Amino acid sequence: MKKKGKKKDDGEPMSKDLTPERQAGPDVRILAKPEGTFSAAFNSHVDDSAHVEDKALQNGSGNARSSLGTQEVKIKAIELLNKIMAFQLAAVVRYTHYSLMVYGPSRIPIIQWLRDQARNSLKNAEKAGEFVTQLGGHPLLAIGPLLETDKHEVEDILRECLENERHIITLYKQLYDVVRNRSFLLEDFTRNAIRLEEQILGDVDKMLRKPGRLDAFVDDFIL
Repeated sequence: MKKKGKKKDDGEPMSKDLTPERQAGPDVRILAKPEGTFSAAFNSHVDDSAHVEDKALQNGSGNARSSLGTQEVKIKAIELLNKIMAFQLAAVVRYTHYSLMVYGPSRIPIIQWLRDQARNSLKNAEKAGEFVTQLGGHPLLAIGPLLETDKHEVEDILRECLENERHIITLYKQLYDVVRNRSFLLEDFTRNAIRLEEQILGDVDKMLRKPGRLDAFVDDFIL
């Protein structure tokens, strides 16, 4: 297999060659191919299957969701739950890695927060996997994209955390659109998951603000 060299993308950090063999072995499926940056890898995967609507299932009313039958809803829900599980498992690795790269006088509280997020991500992955099996699906042996940006300043780490959480929320919202008014259990699960992820976003947003700054670091992180 021909190795790709390092590539610089619009001033973003150079990514390393991350073939599936180098990342996790030949038996583990990598959900998204690295495309040069942390953001690009996430966007490529989310954009590939971001839309709940399936034109082949439309009934002419213009509302694709209303035409989804029970089996189609179940298949779509399993697909999204597997993606959520994979991205949450990637978050476990990412938060653990971040916690090992923090230095300085504020290290202790920051690494504690990062390791708490790693544990929470594992719990979230397990919950998603349990719903996959409850729906009769097979949990994929997969993990989301993992790219080393070589940026280990605390602010850089928090920016990556912010981006990661926003993409995970996108997946939860897609799942909510599928199961809304169809499964109270899954609807409650997704609403609660979105609430918790938005709380994390709020924490990260506040940590990224400069002292004395009251306005949000990201204007649209909730609304």
